[in-house]
Amino acid sequence: MKIDLSSREQAPFSVPFVTMTAQGQPLNIDFVFTRTLLEELTQDLVGRTVDILMRVMKDARLDPKKVDELCWWAGRRGCPWSRRS
Repeated sequence: MKIDLSSREQAPFSVPFVTMTAQGQPLNIDFVFTRTLLEELTQDLVGRTVDILMRVMKDARLDPKKVDELCWWAGRRGCPWSRRS
């Protein structure tokens, strides 16, 4: 899902045959997963990551204002928020 949303605003999500209804019909999960939803779900993780980065910089006596560039490692394609940051 993250890979799809790295290049698109939304992607379909489908899990067929999750269970059976009382009538014996298969029940599927189908919905559109958006980049906004991904960002909302990962917001706390991103915030904790930034907090750790700030502590590491403080321990290393680095002034964030003097850092011109950071390298976010967010997997092979990166997360949408990592490219904006």
